Parts: sequence; structure tokens; C-alpha cells
Amino acid sequence: MCAPDRTVDVREGEVVLIDTRFAHSVHWGEDCSAVNVRMPIEWTRTWLPAAEELTQRPLGRDAGWGSVLSRYLLQLDPISDRVRPVSDAVLADQVGALLALAMHESRGCASAFGSPYGQKREQIVACIGQRCCEPGVTALDVAQSVNVSVRTLHRILAASGETFGARLMDARANTALRMLQSKAFASLTLADIAFRAGFLDSSHFARVCRARFGKSPSQLRRA
Repeated sequence: MCAPDRTVDVREGEVVLIDTRFAHSVHWGEDCSAVNVRMPIEWTRTWLPAAEELTQRPLGRDAGWGSVLSRYLLQLDPISDRVRPVSDAVLADQVGALLALAMHESRGCASAFGSPYGQKREQIVACIGQRCCEPGVTALDVAQSVNVSVRTLHRILAASGETFGARLMDARANTALRMLQSKAFASLTLADIAFRAGFLDSSHFARVCRARFGKSPSQLRRA
């Protein structure tokens, strides 16, 4: 991919952001194909505060958020006649959040994504911790509690390399761990503790415990 001042080689599975307001050209080899996603500059800036400075940076294909973004974009094939369970706005927000996360972890982007939202991020994280025991709590619920839009909430967390889902799961896991280790909850069953910590499914609760603490809920309780 060429621009007046730079040439960028893009490998299979990589993602690159191009500012189409400026002249550029694309050269594909034989038997190559690509997914082209057009994003208004105003929308892009809501997710990437310094969008212009982050163009022409290929995002890694092998691991990290760049890989997740690449695989996600491949699923947005407009030719496929599939029933989508969520709205286009939700799909777009997922693209924005993944793009922000991918740019944050890419080399050389950390300064552009040094979070200017420190105080608001602390409010979001605190609210997630306070409401994590609500089984149906959503990003919208937390966003309304701290007086920001859902998009802003995702953008603030993405600026620190975080996602709402991961933060919520961490808060629930830590809440459950405290209950498992406390004598005050010794009379509760593991299913009761899972529910009180915000988990709707005991098997999911067990998987989260093993993934985060290396032990099953019953092992954590015995310890």
C-alpha cells in the first residue's frame, strides 16, 4: 500500500488504517483478496483520539487484539445473508473498541493512547466492582451510573488496554474468591456463592476460577 511519503507491506491477516482523504494506491498480488471497511473520520476519532497519527501501521496477525480485530472484520462479509442477532450500531461499536485496543498494544502507539481519562476510568472500575454481583448488569448500566455514553465507556477502558467484559469477570471472580475464603459464607453452597457473585451458571463460575486462580471453587474453599 502506497502513500506519497510511505510504502507499507501488509501481510496476510494484517489490518492497516488508511486515511482516504489523501491520495494512496493499493497493489495486490495474484489470488489476493481483502476486506475493506470504510469508517467516517468523525466516528474514527471517537475511538482513536489521534487517528491521523496512527494510519499506515499494520497490526499484527499472529496474536493480540490485532488478530482479534482481523478475524472479526472477516465475519462482517456483506455478501453473506446471515441473520444478525444484534444491531449494526452494536457491531460498529465492537469494531471501534477492537481497533482502539489493537492500536494501543501496537508498538509506538502507547504515547498516543496514554489515558487522559484517569479519574473517569477509576469511577468506571469502581462502579463495575460495586455492581458486578448483579447478574444482568451491562456496560450501559455502568455507563449511565458514571454519566458517560456506552461508547465513551468502551473507549476509556480501551485506552488502558481493557474491555468491559474482562473487567466485569475479574470483579466477579475476586468477589467470589473473598466469599470462598471467608467463614461468614461457609454455610453457602458453591452454587449460592456463584449466584451472589453475579454468575448465572455454576460451570462457567468453575471455569473462571480455574482460569484465574488455577483451582476449582471447592479447592479454593478448602485452601
